[in-house]
Amino acid sequence: MEYFFYHQHIPHLLFYMDILRKNIYKQVSVQKCIYQMPRLIKRQLQVERIGFFHNKTECVDRTFVRPSVLFCISGTGVLEEKGVTQTLHAPFLMWNLTGDRKRYIPVENWDELYIGFAQSDEKLLASIFSEDFFIPRLRPLPHPEETFSVVSRLTELINGSFPEGTYDRIDLLAQEMLLTAMLPPPMTMAR
Repeated sequence: MEYFFYHQHIPHLLFYMDILRKNIYKQVSVQKCIYQMPRLIKRQLQVERIGFFHNKTECVDRTFVRPSVLFCISGTGVLEEKGVTQTLHAPFLMWNLTGDRKRYIPVENWDELYIGFAQSDEKLLASIFSEDFFIPRLRPLPHPEETFSVVSRLTELINGSFPEGTYDRIDLLAQEMLLTAMLPPPMTMAR
């Protein structure tokens, strides 16, 4: 089964996305665990783990014990889940909820940003977002240019120093990415 994601190829959009990609790729692959770090905003959906991987080649083969979301921004790969194999083409989002058993691997390589939440935050996620946001667990990114912009800002934050307020900014940018993924695709005008 092939799972293709399409988005409009508008010349200025492609130029913009190319600039963002170049800025993202200046960042090194990095992972951070930030759940216990101090926040200025006392209660919100908090990111527990975050990572950006440029040219990822490693296979993920496991049952997830905490909720996470993967934003694949370039490349292709293969997902095996519940006896079904799918070919993946970026850009896409993939939810990994507690108990999900998955095996996925880039074909050659891909670029991904993953955001992990505490197991206790799965109920909070469900209360913030509508149920249909998690089904299907795999979905296209309808606004790749906005997604690339937020990925660029997040990679700058996680690769930099952590002055006061940085963790809150990471939490809020993660929510912005999720909101952007929920928005319907842009409407096209008939010619």
